[in-house]
Amino acid sequence: MKVSVIVPCYNVETLIEPLLRSLEEQVFQDFEVIFIDDGSIDSTCGVVEQFCSADRSRYKQIKKPNGGVSSARNVGLDNAGGEYVIFLDSDDHIYPQTLAVLVELMRDDVCFAIGAFASTDGVNRFPKIENLDLWLRKTMPLGLYLWNKMFRRSTIEQNNIRFNEGLTRSEDMLFVAKYMACCNGNVAVTDYVVYFYEENPNSATNREWTTGKFLPSSIDSVRGEVQAYNILKKRMSCPTLWTIKYDIFDRRYHVLRRRARLLHCEDKAFYAALDKELHSIMSNVEIMVLAIYRRVRSWCESFKKLILRVLRLLRVIRVQS
Repeated sequence: MKVSVIVPCYNVETLIEPLLRSLEEQVFQDFEVIFIDDGSIDSTCGVVEQFCSADRSRYKQIKKPNGGVSSARNVGLDNAGGEYVIFLDSDDHIYPQTLAVLVELMRDDVCFAIGAFASTDGVNRFPKIENLDLWLRKTMPLGLYLWNKMFRRSTIEQNNIRFNEGLTRSEDMLFVAKYMACCNGNVAVTDYVVYFYEENPNSATNREWTTGKFLPSSIDSVRGEVQAYNILKKRMSCPTLWTIKYDIFDRRYHVLRRRARLLHCEDKAFYAALDKELHSIMSNVEIMVLAIYRRVRSWCESFKKLILRVLRLLRVIRVQS
């Protein structure tokens, strides 16, 4: 078997059909699909079982008690038999040439292949750089996304790489970081769109963001990214390290604090844990510098908007006169 496709499933009875169709439409045929039902309480299991019945030699479903996406993916890895591994989310889909394109890229000197991915926001492509260290410096943190990559299963098994079941967020980025830390080969990149990421407003992540329930998983988001940063920092240059630190500070830390205030969450343990994770990679001086930079950048953007409004107003006045 050339490729193992691992798909964790949980309560996606109304969302999984596009993925199932995309698997049937694959041009490349030497692959297996392992569906792991993570204790669904709707009819997901029945939908997948009916799909698998069409070709038991290719498709199989494994049922397990609910334990989270990391444990489901780990079960998939334990049962995979392919030379290469790709992970898919059950509410997204791939394209007919996806497996064929990625397999073709997996030369002997390539540690993983990566393609472009699309969403409702557009298409994200990556620089065609073969050297892994240089590629990391150019693509972090976007380069740590899981689902647009093909991995060598031998690298995963030889280094006992698994998903951290203690994390509920950023576990995928941490897995990719662990994998990359074990790689000595090159990266193969294609502009072909291999994956479509579906924005699901009813996903667990989006539901958590509208309530105070996002606090525990938010700590995991920062914790996972910090751990990924610490694993890969030896492979990245100083400017890239600052970029990643700022990204963690701005995209995670600052946004989470602001969200907590908006929801009137006075959870001191949350703030303490958030600060602890941030301080594990940044000094107080760095935090202060990044905070100042963020404020100055915000002022510059506001000033730019003001100038544009004034210019538009002057144009209107000139036309009217």
